[in-house]
Amino acid sequence: PNELLSLVVDYLPLPAFTGSTFDEKSYPAFALSHTCRRWREFALGYPRLWSWVPCTNSHWIEEGLSRSRSAPLHLHIDINSLSVLYNIFSQIEAHTSRVESIAFGDPNGQRPVHSGSGLFASVGGVSILSTLLKHDFPKLKEITLSQWEDLYSPVDDVVLTGRNGCIPI
Repeated sequence: PNELLSLVVDYLPLPAFTGSTFDEKSYPAFALSHTCRRWREFALGYPRLWSWVPCTNSHWIEEGLSRSRSAPLHLHIDINSLSVLYNIFSQIEAHTSRVESIAFGDPNGQRPVHSGSGLFASVGGVSILSTLLKHDFPKLKEITLSQWEDLYSPVDDVVLTGRNGCIPI
């Protein structure tokens, strides 16, 4: 029954996103939806299963936002392909009220240098981070910077959280 499948979904591991490539095999929602026809119908109709959205290209952002319906969102943004985010920011902009977490970077990949590139880079003179934070994220609880480094020293992971789980923006 669907109730049992929903319990299975709640215990699936979180997706593993690496860099600007999105490996469907590392996303549990795909494994479940490719098991059989019944499980696929269930998976496609279970928005919480699709709430982790890989912002690697416009197709996956569109699919993630569509399949997650009104479920809380967790965005993974590869900072080496932020131009993709700019090109389709209007897609994410309409859903900022659902965003609970944003992970920048690749926890399993190369360390990006943020000086003049990546998250703090500018497109048309406007910083990506400042553009992102100009929007209202009422449910945002966590921002993670993974495998970060500046010109002087590496930082493995930085997790920003606010009091009561909310980040003051």
